[in-house]
Amino acid sequence: AGAFRWYKPDDVNFYSLVVFATDSDATAWDADNTLTNYIQIIQLPISTVATDSYICRLTSEISTSNNYVVKNGDAFNVNLRYQSIFVEGATSTSSNYSADGVITIERSVNAGSSWQQVARLTGLTSIDPSADTFPIAINIGEYLVGGMNNRFRIMASFQYTNEGVTKTSYSSYVTFNVTSVNLALSMATDWAAPITANASTTQMALNFTLYGPIQKYLTVKVDGTTFINESPYGSAFNSEQTGNITISDSTKGIFTHGIHEVEAFLTCSNGNGGTLTSEVMIYHIMVINESTTGADLTQPYLLLQEVASSVDNFVQSKICKYAVYHPDGDDIELSLIVCSSAQNYVSNPSTEYFRVEVVAESGEQYDLNATLEIEDQSGNTLNSYLQVLRHNGGVVTHFLYET
Repeated sequence: AGAFRWYKPDDVNFYSLVVFATDSDATAWDADNTLTNYIQIIQLPISTVATDSYICRLTSEISTSNNYVVKNGDAFNVNLRYQSIFVEGATSTSSNYSADGVITIERSVNAGSSWQQVARLTGLTSIDPSADTFPIAINIGEYLVGGMNNRFRIMASFQYTNEGVTKTSYSSYVTFNVTSVNLALSMATDWAAPITANASTTQMALNFTLYGPIQKYLTVKVDGTTFINESPYGSAFNSEQTGNITISDSTKGIFTHGIHEVEAFLTCSNGNGGTLTSEVMIYHIMVINESTTGADLTQPYLLLQEVASSVDNFVQSKICKYAVYHPDGDDIELSLIVCSSAQNYVSNPSTEYFRVEVVAESGEQYDLNATLEIEDQSGNTLNSYLQVLRHNGGVVTHFLYET
């Protein structure tokens, strides 16, 4: 805190301490005390008259200065303590008034000046004035606007009767910021086009499209070797960017002839000392390197990308993306099968849930979309397996095992 003010509203018989981050915030508030540019208002048990008073207090563990970050759709729980306090004027002793409380939640988006009420929660239980627990948990994630900086203010209130008149006591606001982001990436490099290397190759450039209006870092692994781009990407509200990373390592065999696995993901701060991580994307790239010792330069290859880990029965879904490489540039005839067993389908066929025959051009990207229709009345999660067969002059081989 950088500045403080004493404050006593006209309708309250107690002083409050208003806490500001800077002197300029305090000066602005002096000119207009309806502003909410303070860190916190703390109501103090310093009465100006010897009459009974009713204090509404709302406290939170959350920091008002942090900019919290969550991924779209994730929960963000705020723990609160609500207290309705009766202060006897003659003795200044405090006790739990035990009034049911009401919490009002308001939101402002992207530093806007207007506030919108997004929730009103009733029936809150008041706890003793000496308690230091936070028994109320509210999932603010339900009220976040995705891709935006969301500022919230939460206020509690309760009704009381004094000298036959029903009145309402209000707490000060609990305020905080939460940015909801779609933290994700996709490979911008044409992964279906082979990368040409030779004995002297030491670098490989890979490009990604990055999503999320937050400062973030790109991590890429090639065949298990980690490459981190130390420079952060993005600032507030940049929704889409290009992330480039140069792979420089000649000792790990990542430039040898054949298929190489690329694993990529984003990380960012969650604003509370932790880290958020995007979904890890797995890609495969083909490297042509005629100098690789022992490489079969006549072998075709299959490249699979973004293979689904789960799909809904009877619903059309994207199973994967795929491409093929043929050293002579020839088309390759394929059977793409989703079946009931992980056994080699060529030698141990199993129940087919989906099958499609295609002729794939070397170096072109394809999507495999399928509707799986598995007759099962148990309602259980079922295992299924993707298998890819290659047809070559009447000879059928298992392309996944080959590759």
